[in-house]
Amino acid sequence: MHSSTSSSSQSGISASYPNHTAGSSSMNTESVHVSPTSQRPSLSGVKRYKKGRSFADTLFGKMRYGKDLVTQQWVAIKENRKWFAQNRVSMKGDPVPEDLFKEIEMMRFLQRQSDTPSHILKLLNVVEDDVYIYLVLELVDGGDFFSFI
Repeated sequence: MHSSTSSSSQSGISASYPNHTAGSSSMNTESVHVSPTSQRPSLSGVKRYKKGRSFADTLFGKMRYGKDLVTQQWVAIKENRKWFAQNRVSMKGDPVPEDLFKEIEMMRFLQRQSDTPSHILKLLNVVEDDVYIYLVLELVDGGDFFSFI
C-alpha cells in the first residue's frame, strides 16, 4: 500500500502523489476543523475524504485516488452513482447482473473472518451522499489485476 506524509489542501490532493493532476474534485465542501486536543480533523462520512483524479471506469461510476483527511492515508474510492447501482444498469445504459450491495456485504463478511488472506483488498468504509455511494478501499500498488492476468 502506498503511504505518504504529504498534506492535503482545500484545493485538492497534494501534488506529491504519483500521476496526480491539478484540479481534482473534493468530496467535502466545508473547511476542515481541527480539534485543539487531538490536532486531527474531526470529520465523518463523505467529508472525511478528499477525492483525486479518476484512474478507471466501473459499471456504476469511476475509481478515484483519495485521501483520508483524518488519518492522512491514501485510499482508492469507488464512486458509484446510486440510481445505476440500485437499478442494476451500467453507466452505458445496459442491464447488468452485478449487485453493488452484495459486493459490500461480501467484502464486510470477508473482513470479519480471522483467516482472510492478506491479498484480499480491504474495504475501509462505505459513505454516501445524495447522488453517490462511495466504497473507500485500501490503495494498492501494482496496476490493474486484469491486465496482469
